[in-house]
Amino acid sequence: MAAQNIKSVTQLFKESSQAVRRNLGLFVFLSSVAIIDLAWQIGTNIKDKTHGSPWGTIISNSFAGGHGDGLGTGSGFLSVILFILAIILGLMTVILSVRAVHQKNVRFADVWADFKRLWLRLIGVEILSILLIGFSFVLLIIPGILVLPRLILAPYLLVDQDVGAMEALNRSWDMTKGYFGAIWLVVLFGLVLSLPSVIPIVGPIVAFALGLLYAVAMPLRYFEIKKAK
Repeated sequence: MAAQNIKSVTQLFKESSQAVRRNLGLFVFLSSVAIIDLAWQIGTNIKDKTHGSPWGTIISNSFAGGHGDGLGTGSGFLSVILFILAIILGLMTVILSVRAVHQKNVRFADVWADFKRLWLRLIGVEILSILLIGFSFVLLIIPGILVLPRLILAPYLLVDQDVGAMEALNRSWDMTKGYFGAIWLVVLFGLVLSLPSVIPIVGPIVAFALGLLYAVAMPLRYFEIKKAK
Protein backbone atom coordinates (compact mmCIF):
# COMPACT_ATOMS: atom_id res chain seq x y z
CA MET A 1 0.00 0.00 0.00
CA ALA A 2 1.59 3.27 -1.11
CA ALA A 3 1.51 6.19 1.28
CA GLN A 4 -0.55 8.22 -1.16
CA ASN A 5 -3.28 5.54 -1.19
CA ILE A 6 -3.97 5.42 2.54
CA LYS A 7 -7.26 6.53 4.01
CA SER A 8 -8.23 10.17 4.30
CA VAL A 9 -8.58 11.82 7.70
CA THR A 10 -12.33 12.05 7.19
CA GLN A 11 -12.48 8.28 6.67
CA LEU A 12 -10.34 7.81 9.78
CA PHE A 13 -12.71 10.07 11.70
CA LYS A 14 -15.66 7.96 10.57
CA GLU A 15 -13.99 4.68 11.59
CA SER A 16 -12.70 6.17 14.84
CA SER A 17 -16.14 7.47 15.78
CA GLN A 18 -17.61 4.02 15.16
CA ALA A 19 -15.00 2.39 17.41
CA VAL A 20 -15.54 4.99 20.13
CA ARG A 21 -19.33 4.67 20.01
CA ARG A 22 -19.02 0.89 20.42
CA ASN A 23 -17.13 1.53 23.67
CA LEU A 24 -18.55 4.93 24.54
CA GLY A 25 -19.08 4.26 28.24
CA LEU A 26 -15.46 3.23 28.75
CA PHE A 27 -14.07 6.13 26.73
CA VAL A 28 -16.19 8.58 28.71
CA PHE A 29 -15.12 7.01 32.01
CA LEU A 30 -11.44 7.29 31.10
CA SER A 31 -12.06 10.93 30.15
CA SER A 32 -13.61 11.73 33.52
CA VAL A 33 -10.86 14.12 34.65
CA ALA A 34 -11.07 15.99 31.34
CA ILE A 35 -14.86 16.16 31.68
CA ILE A 36 -14.61 17.57 35.19
CA ASP A 37 -12.09 20.16 34.01
CA LEU A 38 -14.34 21.00 31.06
CA ALA A 39 -17.30 21.55 33.38
CA TRP A 40 -15.11 23.78 35.56
CA GLN A 41 -14.07 25.91 32.59
CA ILE A 42 -17.65 26.28 31.36
CA GLY A 43 -18.76 27.24 34.85
CA THR A 44 -16.00 29.85 34.98
CA ASN A 45 -17.11 31.29 31.63
CA ILE A 46 -20.70 31.48 32.83
CA LYS A 47 -19.56 33.16 36.05
CA ASP A 48 -17.50 35.70 34.08
CA LYS A 49 -20.43 36.53 31.83
CA THR A 50 -22.74 36.81 34.83
CA HIS A 51 -20.35 39.32 36.39
CA GLY A 52 -20.34 41.42 33.24
CA SER A 53 -17.21 40.31 31.38
CA PRO A 54 -17.61 40.96 27.63
CA TRP A 55 -17.64 38.01 25.25
CA GLY A 56 -14.46 39.34 23.65
CA THR A 57 -12.57 38.96 26.92
CA ILE A 58 -13.94 35.47 27.50
CA ILE A 59 -12.98 34.41 23.97
CA SER A 60 -9.50 35.90 24.46
CA ASN A 61 -9.15 33.86 27.63
CA SER A 62 -10.13 30.77 25.66
CA PHE A 63 -7.42 31.47 23.07
CA ALA A 64 -4.92 32.03 25.88
CA GLY A 65 -5.72 28.67 27.39
CA GLY A 66 -8.11 29.56 30.14
CA HIS A 67 -8.37 31.93 33.06
CA GLY A 68 -5.40 30.76 35.06
CA ASP A 69 -7.72 29.34 37.72
CA GLY A 70 -8.25 25.87 36.34
CA LEU A 71 -9.57 22.95 38.29
CA GLY A 72 -7.47 22.19 41.31
CA THR A 73 -5.40 25.37 41.48
CA GLY A 74 -6.99 26.21 44.83
CA SER A 75 -5.49 23.12 46.39
CA GLY A 76 -2.01 21.84 45.69
CA PHE A 77 -2.93 18.38 46.98
CA LEU A 78 -5.99 18.22 44.73
CA SER A 79 -3.89 19.35 41.78
CA VAL A 80 -1.40 16.53 42.36
CA ILE A 81 -4.16 13.93 42.71
CA LEU A 82 -5.89 15.09 39.53
CA PHE A 83 -2.57 15.20 37.67
CA ILE A 84 -1.70 11.62 38.64
CA LEU A 85 -5.23 10.43 37.85
CA ALA A 86 -5.12 12.16 34.47
CA ILE A 87 -1.86 10.36 33.63
CA ILE A 88 -3.27 6.98 34.63
CA LEU A 89 -6.48 7.48 32.67
CA GLY A 90 -4.52 8.84 29.70
CA LEU A 91 -2.33 5.74 29.55
CA MET A 92 -5.39 3.52 29.86
CA THR A 93 -6.98 5.44 26.99
CA VAL A 94 -3.98 4.60 24.80
CA ILE A 95 -4.52 0.93 25.60
CA LEU A 96 -8.27 1.20 25.02
CA SER A 97 -7.81 2.97 21.68
CA VAL A 98 -5.51 0.21 20.42
CA ARG A 99 -7.90 -2.52 21.55
CA ALA A 100 -10.92 -0.69 20.13
CA VAL A 101 -9.55 -0.90 16.59
CA HIS A 102 -10.20 -4.65 16.40
CA GLN A 103 -12.51 -5.40 19.33
CA LYS A 104 -16.20 -4.61 19.10
CA ASN A 105 -16.55 -4.36 22.86
CA VAL A 106 -13.57 -3.77 25.12
CA ARG A 107 -13.85 -4.67 28.80
CA PHE A 108 -12.44 -2.46 31.52
CA ALA A 109 -10.86 -5.53 33.11
CA ASP A 110 -8.81 -6.15 29.95
CA VAL A 111 -7.64 -2.53 29.77
CA TRP A 112 -6.73 -2.60 33.46
CA ALA A 113 -4.79 -5.86 33.07
CA ASP A 114 -2.79 -4.38 30.19
CA PHE A 115 -2.21 -1.18 32.17
CA LYS A 116 -0.77 -3.06 35.15
CA ARG A 117 1.60 -4.86 32.81
CA LEU A 118 2.58 -1.95 30.56
CA TRP A 119 2.24 1.27 32.58
CA LEU A 120 5.92 1.73 33.38
CA ARG A 121 6.98 1.14 29.78
CA LEU A 122 4.25 3.47 28.53
CA ILE A 123 5.42 6.23 30.85
CA GLY A 124 8.96 5.61 29.64
CA VAL A 125 8.07 5.86 25.97
CA GLU A 126 5.98 8.99 26.56
CA ILE A 127 8.79 10.72 28.48
CA LEU A 128 11.42 9.75 25.92
CA SER A 129 9.19 10.90 23.05
CA ILE A 130 8.54 14.26 24.72
CA LEU A 131 12.26 14.76 25.41
CA LEU A 132 13.36 13.82 21.89
CA ILE A 133 10.67 15.85 20.14
CA GLY A 134 11.11 18.80 22.50
CA PHE A 135 14.87 18.76 22.04
CA SER A 136 14.37 18.69 18.26
CA PHE A 137 12.12 21.75 18.42
CA VAL A 138 14.62 23.55 20.66
CA LEU A 139 17.38 22.97 18.13
CA LEU A 140 15.27 24.09 15.18
CA ILE A 141 11.59 24.04 14.28
CA ILE A 142 12.17 21.97 11.12
CA PRO A 143 13.86 19.02 12.88
CA GLY A 144 11.03 18.97 15.41
CA ILE A 145 8.44 18.82 12.65
CA LEU A 146 10.35 15.92 11.11
CA VAL A 147 10.88 14.00 14.35
CA LEU A 148 7.33 14.18 15.74
CA PRO A 149 5.66 11.96 13.10
CA ARG A 150 8.50 9.43 13.31
CA LEU A 151 7.96 8.81 17.04
CA ILE A 152 4.25 9.46 17.53
CA LEU A 153 3.23 5.84 16.92
CA ALA A 154 5.54 4.45 19.62
CA PRO A 155 2.91 4.16 22.43
CA TYR A 156 0.47 2.30 20.19
CA LEU A 157 3.24 0.06 18.88
CA LEU A 158 4.33 -0.71 22.45
CA VAL A 159 0.82 -1.80 23.40
CA ASP A 160 0.26 -3.79 20.22
CA GLN A 161 3.63 -5.53 20.04
CA ASP A 162 4.46 -5.68 23.77
CA VAL A 163 7.99 -4.34 23.41
CA GLY A 164 10.17 -2.06 25.53
CA ALA A 165 10.16 1.72 25.35
CA MET A 166 13.36 2.08 23.29
CA GLU A 167 12.35 -0.73 20.96
CA ALA A 168 8.96 0.94 20.41
CA LEU A 169 10.67 4.21 19.53
CA ASN A 170 13.08 2.48 17.15
CA ARG A 171 10.31 0.55 15.42
CA SER A 172 8.14 3.64 15.17
CA TRP A 173 11.02 5.50 13.54
CA ASP A 174 11.52 2.70 11.02
CA MET A 175 7.89 2.03 10.14
CA THR A 176 6.92 5.69 9.65
CA LYS A 177 9.50 6.32 6.94
CA GLY A 178 7.62 7.63 3.92
CA TYR A 179 4.47 8.43 5.93
CA PHE A 180 5.36 11.95 7.08
CA GLY A 181 2.34 13.58 5.43
CA ALA A 182 -0.08 10.80 6.36
CA ILE A 183 0.70 11.18 10.06
CA TRP A 184 0.81 14.97 10.11
CA LEU A 185 -2.63 15.05 8.47
CA VAL A 186 -4.02 13.08 11.42
CA VAL A 187 -2.40 15.51 13.87
CA LEU A 188 -3.52 18.64 12.02
CA PHE A 189 -7.09 17.39 11.58
CA GLY A 190 -7.19 16.83 15.33
CA LEU A 191 -6.16 20.46 15.82
CA VAL A 192 -8.94 21.56 13.46
CA LEU A 193 -11.46 19.59 15.52
CA SER A 194 -10.30 21.48 18.63
CA LEU A 195 -10.97 24.93 17.14
CA PRO A 196 -14.57 25.20 18.45
CA SER A 197 -13.12 25.30 21.98
CA VAL A 198 -12.47 29.04 21.62
CA ILE A 199 -16.22 29.67 21.49
CA PRO A 200 -17.45 30.22 25.06
CA ILE A 201 -19.81 27.75 26.76
CA VAL A 202 -20.87 25.54 23.84
CA GLY A 203 -17.55 25.46 21.95
CA PRO A 204 -15.55 23.43 24.50
CA ILE A 205 -18.32 20.83 24.64
CA VAL A 206 -18.33 20.48 20.85
CA ALA A 207 -14.52 20.30 20.71
CA PHE A 208 -14.42 17.69 23.47
CA ALA A 209 -17.03 15.52 21.74
CA LEU A 210 -15.22 15.73 18.41
CA GLY A 211 -11.89 14.95 20.05
CA LEU A 212 -13.39 11.96 21.84
CA LEU A 213 -14.81 10.58 18.59
CA TYR A 214 -11.39 11.07 16.98
CA ALA A 215 -9.52 9.25 19.77
CA VAL A 216 -8.86 6.10 17.74
CA ALA A 217 -7.64 7.87 14.57
CA MET A 218 -3.92 7.57 15.27
CA PRO A 219 -4.11 3.88 16.26
CA LEU A 220 -6.05 3.29 13.04
CA ARG A 221 -3.25 4.99 11.11
CA TYR A 222 -0.72 2.86 13.00
CA PHE A 223 -2.40 -0.40 12.02
CA GLU A 224 -2.78 0.88 8.45
CA ILE A 225 0.94 1.55 8.18
CA LYS A 226 1.79 -1.71 9.94
CA LYS A 227 -0.28 -3.63 7.41
CA ALA A 228 1.47 -1.84 4.54
CA LYS A 229 4.95 -2.75 5.76
